[in-house]
Amino acid sequence: MKISVIVPVYNVGELVVRGIDGLENQTFTDFEVLLVNDGSTDDSQYWCEQLVKKYQNVTLISQINQGSGAARNTGLDHAQGEYIYFFDPDDYITGEFFQSVATNTVNRPDVVVYGYWDEIFKGDKRIKQVPVEMTPAERLDQVGFRSNFVRLFRRGGLYTLWNKVYRRDFLEKEAIRFTTAPMGQDVRFNYLVYRALTTIDFIPEKYYHYIVSRATSSTNRYRSNRLELQLEEWQQLKEVLTAFGQVDEDLLLEEKTKVLKANVNHIVMSNLPREEKYQHMQEVVDHPAFQEIYDHNPYLGQFSQSLLTKGHYPVYDMLYRMARKQQWLYDGLRSLKQRTK
Repeated sequence: MKISVIVPVYNVGELVVRGIDGLENQTFTDFEVLLVNDGSTDDSQYWCEQLVKKYQNVTLISQINQGSGAARNTGLDHAQGEYIYFFDPDDYITGEFFQSVATNTVNRPDVVVYGYWDEIFKGDKRIKQVPVEMTPAERLDQVGFRSNFVRLFRRGGLYTLWNKVYRRDFLEKEAIRFTTAPMGQDVRFNYLVYRALTTIDFIPEKYYHYIVSRATSSTNRYRSNRLELQLEEWQQLKEVLTAFGQVDEDLLLEEKTKVLKANVNHIVMSNLPREEKYQHMQEVVDHPAFQEIYDHNPYLGQFSQSLLTKGHYPVYDMLYRMARKQQWLYDGLRSLKQRTK
């Protein structure tokens, strides 16, 4: 068998049908689908059972809720394919993705990386489609990958799981598994992969459509430990750079600034009471990890820095929300104009 598709399922309901139907609509047939229902409390189990009845190559494994990492590990325990593909059931694939995988794994690279599409939604309406390109196409050995890691990281596409296929015996030989962290499973897994790989291919074609800003996404739920988890990921990036002899202070500053802004903005868009919201914003701004990044930081911006460091949280809150609304409006009008051309 060429490909094992591992699909963690948790409270996605009938969306899992659209996702798996998209996989099954391809002409390439040498693959299995492992649905791992991770203790869903909605009707996901029912829809998974319908898919098992509909398709001979679909297997359902049900377990108590343990998180997406444990669900993917369960899938790895049962996978039989030469290559592993991790698919999120509330996203979708177009085109002959698996045929491309078969073509591009003839030389058995450890990992193959594809481009993908970010689908920006407001509610149930798509207002923007953003391509993430893996260009130029290139094949790198371990030395080449490590020496080019900063360039590749800045290009994007290294964090995620679903734009990659992984050779199963490589993962087994290196004992690479998912952690139990409540978020950031993709990047933590990939950092282990990057430390061990000997060959990696980058393919420009884009097949995967990632639904950004879905209401049920774990990235949209307020987490009190979100900051510490993302700082752990930043520390892991630093350790990977050190191991590769590619420490880049500018990249580390940029990524740490992203952690700061992501957590502040996450709090702004949360449903926390106003005073509690501003208290949490101050806790983020005052965190020891950020104290050295406020001076001469091109990735933060003087105005944002002034508002945050001087405690003008209500103003920051208002301006960020206004900027979001204006961006939604701009993207929506542009999408409408493009459709009517």
